[in-house]
Amino acid sequence: MSSIPSLARLRLESLALCLLAVPLFTLGLWEQPFIGFDGRFALFAQEMFRHGASAFPTSYGQPYPDYPATSTLLIDVFAQLFGEVNRLATVIPTALASAAIVGLLYRLLAERSRAWGLLAVLVLLLTNGFLAKARSICLDQFVTLAALGCFYLLWSADQRGLSRRRTLVFLCLAAGFAVRGPLGLIEPCGVVCVYWLLQGDWRRSFGYGLVGALVLALCCALLFGLAWRTGGPVFVEDVLRMQVSGRLDDTDGAGYPWWYFLQLGLYRYAPAFPLALLALPTLRRHWRLRQTQADSRLLLQLAGFATLILVALSFPTFKKPYYILPAIPACAALGAWVLLQGQGALAWVRRLFLPLLVIFPLVLGVLVKLQQPRLQAAGWWPELDLRFLLGAFAILTLFALVAAWRERGAFRLGMPLAAAALAQWLLVVLALDPMQALRYDTRAFVTRLESLRQGEPGQLVFLGLGQDTKAFRYLMNLDYDVPLPTFLDVGQAAQLAQVTRPAYVLLDADSQAALAGTPLASRRPVLEGRFNDNRWQAYFLP
Repeated sequence: MSSIPSLARLRLESLALCLLAVPLFTLGLWEQPFIGFDGRFALFAQEMFRHGASAFPTSYGQPYPDYPATSTLLIDVFAQLFGEVNRLATVIPTALASAAIVGLLYRLLAERSRAWGLLAVLVLLLTNGFLAKARSICLDQFVTLAALGCFYLLWSADQRGLSRRRTLVFLCLAAGFAVRGPLGLIEPCGVVCVYWLLQGDWRRSFGYGLVGALVLALCCALLFGLAWRTGGPVFVEDVLRMQVSGRLDDTDGAGYPWWYFLQLGLYRYAPAFPLALLALPTLRRHWRLRQTQADSRLLLQLAGFATLILVALSFPTFKKPYYILPAIPACAALGAWVLLQGQGALAWVRRLFLPLLVIFPLVLGVLVKLQQPRLQAAGWWPELDLRFLLGAFAILTLFALVAAWRERGAFRLGMPLAAAALAQWLLVVLALDPMQALRYDTRAFVTRLESLRQGEPGQLVFLGLGQDTKAFRYLMNLDYDVPLPTFLDVGQAAQLAQVTRPAYVLLDADSQAALAGTPLASRRPVLEGRFNDNRWQAYFLP
């Protein structure tokens, strides 16, 4: 491949892409409420903001065993800078890690071809699963950065003869553990071992794996030591269960099959994942060329990188969609190669993919136009002039069409890719994120109930509402501490007669029948409203 800039220029271009990605991942977040899984970390950050740093995040004033406090500490840095815990402060650490992934992916590939690096970045930005996590709180983005960092360090050390650079991979492993726990170290370490296996160096593969295991043991010893100091042997068991055995066993009863990630990747991480799959059959030819062509070696290594993550995480029955995020940059690189250099049958992939890119903004516009009346009627459509969004999609479609017609080479694909990625980003920032904020709003209900509690104080009682889920979403909206609420299952409604009064009992409207035979059976709710796309009721027990 050609078009290889100097290392100094590469550094500047990588830094520029990294800086450009930061606003892509943060614009529009300042005024947004916390929704979904972000609420858990928002609560952690608020308690740290009010009470200071600790070894583990806290909820209800008690240490929480599922994560080290590193990510919460990073959030707290920006919360202190802003003077409050808001959505932007909580997302900035993830956004910075995601931007670094963008810059590092370009740096890795641009040493072979700038066109390859730019197309890979555009494929990555067009992958909705990556973009969505870059604009939310996602610890697995830090693992992705650690894994990609290990890969880049090893590859660049081999290409430039910088053997000392290889030792830095162990710092990446420790950093992954610091943010994500054992899983944050194991995935990058697996990438390192597979790298040396594909190089044909079994001794180094075993040696790096052995040192990685030692780093894991030391980090675990430190983690469990901090857990012992924080909450004694019981808390150590909680940490072991939540961060080790809980990552392997089907503790939530989902029982996902081994092909779950393969199926998920086809739509959640499109187009990077499907395009990468198309590259796999061609790797046999590159295996024969690996000794003489650096591009072939890099393709094989990227395929090993992605395959290791996908296969290794398919065996445990406990699976989450974001677990395979570390494989997506490698998939984007493979997918970009298919579009740029694919020959034979892969040339048809490029010919079919190009018109899809051209019409992508137009398709988004049509879908928005068709769905907007229904969303408006449901109260989920934000304050957005539909004509502006549709006009932007029309301009991007025209831009992509002209580029596909007039441009040649990488620009013929790159320009429509950029238009498609920008169209998706506009849809997310201007419509989808505000729509989710309206649909899953919790702030309005909490504000109304807290005003009632200020006038007539009473403890909070959550009936049939999970302590680690729905109750979190209530408390994340408060900028002050409340006494530890009472938590009752729906089947324990009879115990409402024994709760400390006065109290406000919160429950889902679908659970109202459980109040029969309780002190609330004849009472009317003092507040009823939407909470996280559900109907909640609040009753007062004087």
